[in-house]
Amino acid sequence: MDVDPLFIRNPDPNMTGDDPLFVVNPKYLQPANVSQVHQPMPMYYEQTERPLPPPQQTAPSSMYALPGQPMLNRGTPQTDWMSSMPDEAPLAAFSIPGTHNSLALAGGPSVQSQTWDVAKQLKSGIRYLDVNLCLNGNEIVSRGDPQSPSTSIHELMAAVTGFLTEHSREAVLIRITDACSGGLNFYIRLHQTLNEFYAKFVLPLQIQNPKMGMARGKIVIMKDYYGGPPGGLEYNSLDKTEAMTLASPDEKDLKPLTKEMKRHMKKVMSCGDFEKMFLTMTSASGPGFTFQYAAAINEVLSFFLHKNPKGRLGIVAMDFPPEHVINDIIARNFKRSK
Repeated sequence: MDVDPLFIRNPDPNMTGDDPLFVVNPKYLQPANVSQVHQPMPMYYEQTERPLPPPQQTAPSSMYALPGQPMLNRGTPQTDWMSSMPDEAPLAAFSIPGTHNSLALAGGPSVQSQTWDVAKQLKSGIRYLDVNLCLNGNEIVSRGDPQSPSTSIHELMAAVTGFLTEHSREAVLIRITDACSGGLNFYIRLHQTLNEFYAKFVLPLQIQNPKMGMARGKIVIMKDYYGGPPGGLEYNSLDKTEAMTLASPDEKDLKPLTKEMKRHMKKVMSCGDFEKMFLTMTSASGPGFTFQYAAAINEVLSFFLHKNPKGRLGIVAMDFPPEHVINDIIARNFKRSK
């Protein structure tokens, strides 16, 4: 069915330059129609915290539940959702919420991709990070611009290792991209830094299909750069979709991405090879503001998840991910006990 747009042009005839050009559709500010309870919740640019739903009487258990394995209660914070996953299950078998351009917290409305810092992303249930790094002199930093200060690899790793220290049964996948084509020099300096300061937190790079047990408390590096030993988890080896540049965030212009997004997720849901890693990139950019594209795409994604509630998704990487969409993706890793 057709879904009304979330954002509309500001109808205020007396608006000034300080007023927003786009506002939330008033329809979504009204009480929900009981006959439309199946319709997905609207997405907003602001990523606000919401209380987790109260524990349900029938708690779900892991889809890989073994005899005697404790069942996860939906009141459990999203900080520890991996804790009930069995050790022998491959990470590729899970539905993993992630962020695209995870460090793009500023840079203007046409560049910014997130409002939560890495620590908040992880606490909200995100377990896949996408970072663009550069070799700047002798330091590894995020790719920045005058409006978006660089983040050092030590700041990134402090957030991730701090989270894993407090939540040692979790794992975090990080796609590292050599965004400035540093080549072999980038690889050498990156791994010198990782080996010198963070060796105990990084899963050995030669492991191609990590299991949950070996990944607990670890960072799983997904390589998108030149150099290093053969094998391991390489970004280009994934079955994936890519971000797109589109003409506008209008529904008709979003169709190439949303159609491909839904096609790819259905493919993942029907695949019986649980050691094959999939990634669906839901990000788009173009004229206008990135949050306009993200709001519209996340709305389509939410509706798809509600319409297709079963089956793994692999990694789903998003811009400005709403918390209820993160929760919906995580929930697919669990089933209700009988």
